[in-house]
Amino acid sequence: MAYDDTHFTIKTPSTQVYMCRFICSLLLHMELIEDVRQGICMLDYLNTHPDLFQMKIIPLSICLMQMVGGTTAELTNLFMLATRDSVEYCITFFVAFHILTRIDNIYAEGLNNHALKQACEEPLVY
Repeated sequence: MAYDDTHFTIKTPSTQVYMCRFICSLLLHMELIEDVRQGICMLDYLNTHPDLFQMKIIPLSICLMQMVGGTTAELTNLFMLATRDSVEYCITFFVAFHILTRIDNIYAEGLNNHALKQACEEPLVY
């Protein structure tokens, strides 16, 4: 809904805009849920294996950044899609926001022959 100050009316978007908002928010949710789940799994590993870490504040902050970052991106996406009033704007914003949420993965894939990257190639089993 959009408020028009000059005529004091509320404009309701069409059904296509609502469907586009729903589909875009669902698609981005399916992408971001993995980041939040990864943060929760790292937090669980930190909780079950505290003897493997010398300083617990650094891994804890990494876990919380992963979880809070995904949750914040999800809420920002919902807020911004709610303010778009056409299908073109919804899709444009969705594509732009999707690329912004993947910048960390693009950067991590660009690292060559780094020891940390080689250690992260295999999944963590506990």
